[in-house]
Amino acid sequence: KLVIEHCTFSNGKDDGIYIEGGKVIFAYNTIYQNGSTGGDATNLKAGTIADLCYNFYYSQNTNAFKLSNSGSRSPQCNAVVYNNTIVNSGWRRPTVKGGSVWYEAVVIAKTFNTLFINNRFGIKTDGKEDTASRADYNYYYGYGQNVVKNFTATKGLYAHGAHDIVG
Repeated sequence: KLVIEHCTFSNGKDDGIYIEGGKVIFAYNTIYQNGSTGGDATNLKAGTIADLCYNFYYSQNTNAFKLSNSGSRSPQCNAVVYNNTIVNSGWRRPTVKGGSVWYEAVVIAKTFNTLFINNRFGIKTDGKEDTASRADYNYYYGYGQNVVKNFTATKGLYAHGAHDIVG
Protein backbone atom coordinates (compact mmCIF):
# COMPACT_ATOMS: atom_id res chain seq x y z
CA LYS A 1 0.00 0.00 0.00
CA LEU A 2 1.33 3.39 -1.00
CA VAL A 3 -0.03 6.88 -0.33
CA ILE A 4 1.72 9.90 -1.85
CA GLU A 5 0.14 13.28 -1.10
CA HIS A 6 1.22 16.94 -1.24
CA CYS A 7 4.60 16.25 -2.88
CA THR A 8 6.48 17.86 -5.78
CA PHE A 9 8.27 15.86 -8.48
CA SER A 10 10.27 17.78 -11.06
CA ASN A 11 13.03 17.56 -13.66
CA GLY A 12 13.44 13.78 -13.48
CA LYS A 13 15.30 12.20 -16.39
CA ASP A 14 12.66 9.52 -17.07
CA ASP A 15 9.42 8.50 -15.30
CA GLY A 16 8.57 10.54 -12.22
CA ILE A 17 6.71 7.65 -10.54
CA TYR A 18 6.83 4.02 -11.77
CA ILE A 19 4.64 1.53 -9.89
CA GLU A 20 4.49 -2.23 -10.54
CA GLY A 21 1.74 -3.49 -8.26
CA GLY A 22 0.03 -2.53 -5.04
CA LYS A 23 -2.78 -0.31 -3.87
CA VAL A 24 -2.02 3.35 -4.48
CA ILE A 25 -3.42 6.78 -3.67
CA PHE A 26 -1.59 9.58 -5.49
CA ALA A 27 -3.24 12.90 -4.65
CA TYR A 28 -2.65 16.66 -4.33
CA ASN A 29 0.80 16.52 -5.94
CA THR A 30 2.62 18.88 -8.32
CA ILE A 31 4.57 17.20 -11.10
CA TYR A 32 6.43 19.22 -13.72
CA GLN A 33 9.02 18.85 -16.48
CA ASN A 34 9.81 15.15 -16.08
CA GLY A 35 11.44 13.18 -18.86
CA SER A 36 14.42 14.12 -20.96
CA THR A 37 13.86 12.18 -24.22
CA GLY A 38 10.99 10.00 -23.00
CA GLY A 39 9.34 9.13 -19.76
CA ASP A 40 5.93 9.62 -18.23
CA ALA A 41 5.14 11.49 -15.05
CA THR A 42 3.08 8.69 -13.47
CA ASN A 43 3.53 5.20 -14.95
CA LEU A 44 1.43 2.32 -13.59
CA LYS A 45 1.76 -1.35 -14.55
CA ALA A 46 -0.07 -4.66 -13.95
CA GLY A 47 -0.96 -5.46 -10.36
CA THR A 48 -1.73 -1.84 -9.47
CA ILE A 49 -5.06 -0.56 -8.15
CA ALA A 50 -4.93 3.25 -7.98
CA ASP A 51 -6.80 6.45 -7.26
CA LEU A 52 -5.01 9.36 -8.96
CA CYS A 53 -6.67 12.65 -8.10
CA TYR A 54 -6.26 16.39 -7.52
CA ASN A 55 -2.78 16.49 -9.10
CA PHE A 56 -1.27 19.27 -11.20
CA TYR A 57 0.95 18.25 -14.14
CA TYR A 58 2.95 20.76 -16.19
CA SER A 59 5.20 20.27 -19.25
CA GLN A 60 5.66 16.51 -19.11
CA ASN A 61 7.86 15.13 -21.87
CA THR A 62 5.41 12.40 -22.83
CA ASN A 63 2.31 11.75 -20.67
CA ALA A 64 1.05 12.82 -17.29
CA PHE A 65 -0.39 9.30 -16.83
CA LYS A 66 0.65 6.09 -18.57
CA LEU A 67 -1.80 3.43 -17.45
CA SER A 68 -0.80 -0.06 -18.58
CA ASN A 69 -1.52 -3.66 -17.77
CA SER A 70 1.87 -4.79 -19.09
CA GLY A 71 3.77 -7.21 -16.91
CA SER A 72 2.72 -10.56 -15.48
CA ARG A 73 1.31 -9.43 -12.14
CA SER A 74 -2.19 -9.82 -10.81
CA PRO A 75 -4.70 -8.19 -10.51
CA GLN A 76 -5.28 -6.36 -13.76
CA CYS A 77 -4.18 -2.72 -13.53
CA ASN A 78 -7.20 -0.63 -12.56
CA ALA A 79 -6.70 3.13 -12.31
CA VAL A 80 -9.23 5.86 -11.64
CA VAL A 81 -8.01 9.31 -12.71
CA TYR A 82 -10.14 12.27 -11.63
CA ASN A 83 -10.01 16.00 -10.83
CA ASN A 84 -6.50 16.48 -12.27
CA THR A 85 -5.06 19.33 -14.34
CA ILE A 86 -2.61 18.59 -17.16
CA VAL A 87 -0.94 21.55 -18.91
CA ASN A 88 1.44 21.68 -21.93
CA SER A 89 2.35 18.00 -21.90
CA GLY A 90 3.74 15.93 -24.77
CA TRP A 91 5.37 18.77 -26.69
CA ARG A 92 8.97 18.24 -25.56
CA ARG A 93 9.17 14.64 -26.80
CA PRO A 94 11.27 14.47 -30.00
CA THR A 95 8.87 11.95 -31.61
CA VAL A 96 5.08 12.09 -31.57
CA LYS A 97 3.87 9.61 -28.96
CA GLY A 98 1.93 10.93 -25.98
CA GLY A 99 0.56 14.11 -24.62
CA SER A 100 -1.64 13.64 -21.58
CA VAL A 101 -3.01 10.18 -20.70
CA TRP A 102 -2.18 6.82 -22.30
CA TYR A 103 -4.37 3.67 -21.98
CA GLU A 104 -2.40 0.52 -22.84
CA ALA A 105 -2.32 -3.30 -22.74
CA VAL A 106 -5.85 -4.15 -21.51
CA VAL A 107 -5.76 -1.70 -18.63
CA ILE A 108 -8.96 -0.75 -16.84
CA ALA A 109 -8.69 3.03 -16.81
CA LYS A 110 -11.29 5.66 -16.00
CA THR A 111 -10.62 9.37 -16.49
CA PHE A 112 -13.17 11.88 -15.23
CA ASN A 113 -13.38 15.61 -14.53
CA THR A 114 -9.85 16.29 -15.72
CA LEU A 115 -8.72 19.56 -17.28
CA PHE A 116 -6.50 19.15 -20.36
CA ILE A 117 -4.86 22.46 -21.36
CA ASN A 118 -2.68 22.82 -24.49
CA ASN A 119 -1.50 19.21 -24.43
CA ARG A 120 -0.23 17.53 -27.58
CA PHE A 121 -3.13 15.03 -27.52
CA GLY A 122 -6.11 13.98 -25.48
CA ILE A 123 -6.36 10.46 -24.07
CA LYS A 124 -4.39 8.11 -26.32
CA THR A 125 -4.82 4.35 -26.56
CA ASP A 126 -3.20 1.36 -28.18
CA GLY A 127 -6.77 0.14 -28.89
CA LYS A 128 -6.44 -2.71 -26.40
CA GLU A 129 -7.91 -1.16 -23.25
CA ASP A 130 -10.44 -3.18 -21.24
CA THR A 131 -14.11 -2.67 -22.11
CA ALA A 132 -14.63 -1.38 -18.56
CA SER A 133 -12.46 1.67 -19.35
CA ARG A 134 -14.17 5.06 -19.54
CA ALA A 135 -13.54 8.77 -20.01
CA ASP A 136 -16.16 11.48 -19.53
CA TYR A 137 -16.86 14.90 -17.99
CA ASN A 138 -13.40 16.10 -19.08
CA TYR A 139 -12.57 19.57 -20.41
CA TYR A 140 -10.11 19.96 -23.30
CA TYR A 141 -8.78 23.44 -24.04
CA GLY A 142 -6.39 24.27 -26.87
CA TYR A 143 -5.02 27.76 -27.42
CA GLY A 144 -4.58 27.20 -31.17
CA GLN A 145 -6.47 25.26 -33.81
CA ASN A 146 -3.60 22.76 -34.19
CA VAL A 147 -4.02 21.73 -30.54
CA VAL A 148 -7.81 21.43 -30.83
CA LYS A 149 -7.30 19.31 -33.96
CA ASN A 150 -5.13 16.89 -31.96
CA PHE A 151 -7.84 16.60 -29.30
CA THR A 152 -10.46 15.70 -31.89
CA ALA A 153 -8.49 13.31 -34.12
CA THR A 154 -9.87 9.78 -34.12
CA LYS A 155 -6.80 7.67 -34.92
CA GLY A 156 -5.07 6.51 -31.74
CA LEU A 157 -7.29 8.50 -29.38
CA TYR A 158 -9.76 7.18 -26.84
CA ALA A 159 -13.32 8.27 -27.67
CA HIS A 160 -14.60 11.39 -25.94
CA GLY A 161 -17.39 10.95 -23.44
CA ALA A 162 -20.87 12.32 -24.05
CA HIS A 163 -20.26 15.10 -21.50
CA ASP A 164 -16.72 16.11 -22.50
CA ILE A 165 -16.14 19.69 -23.63
CA VAL A 166 -13.57 20.09 -26.42
CA GLY A 167 -12.47 23.40 -27.87
